[in-house]
Amino acid sequence: MTPLPDQTRFGRRLKQAPRRMTHSHAELMEQPLTVLVVDDDPAARDVLVAALEGTGCRWETADSGESALKLLRDRYYPVVISDWIMPRLDGIQLCKAVRSLGGPYSYFMVAAMRNNQTHRLLALDAGVDDVLPKPICKDDLASRINHARRVIALEASVAAAQRTAAETQTRLNDAQKLLMTATQRFEELFDGLPIACFTFDHEFRIREWNRESEDLFQTQPFMAVDRQVWDVFRSKSKKPWARNHLEGVLRGEVLQGVEWAMKRPDGHTCHMVVNIFPLRGLDGAIRGAICANVDITLRKEAMQQSEASMQRLNEIAMELERERLKLQDANKQLEHLAVTDALTGLRNRRAFQALFEEEFAKHLRTENPLSLIILDVDRFKNLNDKYGHTAGDHVLRILAEALQRSSNVGEYPARYGGEEFVIVLPNVGAEHALDRAEAYRLAIESEDFKYSAVTASFGVATASGRLTDAKKLIDQADEALYEAKRQGRNRSIHYRQMIAERLSLNTRAA
Repeated sequence: MTPLPDQTRFGRRLKQAPRRMTHSHAELMEQPLTVLVVDDDPAARDVLVAALEGTGCRWETADSGESALKLLRDRYYPVVISDWIMPRLDGIQLCKAVRSLGGPYSYFMVAAMRNNQTHRLLALDAGVDDVLPKPICKDDLASRINHARRVIALEASVAAAQRTAAETQTRLNDAQKLLMTATQRFEELFDGLPIACFTFDHEFRIREWNRESEDLFQTQPFMAVDRQVWDVFRSKSKKPWARNHLEGVLRGEVLQGVEWAMKRPDGHTCHMVVNIFPLRGLDGAIRGAICANVDITLRKEAMQQSEASMQRLNEIAMELERERLKLQDANKQLEHLAVTDALTGLRNRRAFQALFEEEFAKHLRTENPLSLIILDVDRFKNLNDKYGHTAGDHVLRILAEALQRSSNVGEYPARYGGEEFVIVLPNVGAEHALDRAEAYRLAIESEDFKYSAVTASFGVATASGRLTDAKKLIDQADEALYEAKRQGRNRSIHYRQMIAERLSLNTRAA
């Protein structure tokens, strides 16, 4: 395969929009990847380029970390393979610089003779995705390239989900603006009605009192709002303020054309006609009632104005209800996107991190036990290589369902990344935590995954009184997981058990 030509469709896209990626998951899986090979040794670069032959990839090369970083600032490379040891800017330093650039995700490998656990952890902490052992094995590199392709495609799916969340947030903001506008329109319309209007709720307490009511009844809003209707008008037995009449309105009846009289504070008796209508929400439920009062001499005109005003007020009330429901739906969608892993339906890493930190803080306050399980699907890369990424996705979904079924109340399974999952065990001590890990392991071992038998290795850690950093508990569980892998996979290892065995071996050796 030759280096990426400028005239290709993908090449033009990269030149027009540096470090941007708009392809879908399916497109990324079908298109050839562009690999940036970085090594100060020309012979080593040639070896890597030769190993890329037949992988379906295109490549470009850089002879130093500095020249590679310059290329990465100008355009997007889905995969970067860099030598670890280089002068001035080595592979680890280059990875850190790439991660600080932002933009779409680049899968970063470092090639190194060193591949022990200490160096691997150093590379992973710097943001490296994979350590490629030297000498380069062509088949091994092809497998790792396929894994990188899936990771990049998943990152593209996450980016698409984030764009959807941003669009949802925009719609939410628009809905909030509409809600504020509609509320303001309601208040202005109600307060500006040319007749005396007020509303009351199911407890017959006055909620709104417009300017015409102030003038007609010679009563300020603070003297009326939140008081019951009959307390304001000093009448509890006669129409229209008799309790049975108001209760009828709240059941859906309309009290219309009722004449009544009131002696105002200035001593004059005001004769009025009142219309009382139920106020309904979008679901048809009655929310309260609205009263319209006019001088009896203006009865006909007042009735026409009242009916039109009531219809408009109900339209505005229904509009407010619609906007409220839109706002509620947008909030639910946003919350779901923020905390859910798209493939498995479990909590995502972000949701796990928030939950785990909350539980760890609670553990520090209460000294109640807290345990953590990290599990990794055994030989998942082999399964993907043999059956394809669709089978891998199927296995992860079935495994997630098994974790959900096996979890006790209060246990929180989540997808940690790739084929790794975590389970938070609040109020569970070390001995019981290992039992729970075994229960999960057996559930996975007995599950029908369609393609082949699937097992997982489990690392367990329990917070002690000396542990005050939540990340250290994760590190302990991760170290126990590596020990379970080292001992042959498909087993559960507790960090304390691992440490005890090491001390015993050291004692016997001494």
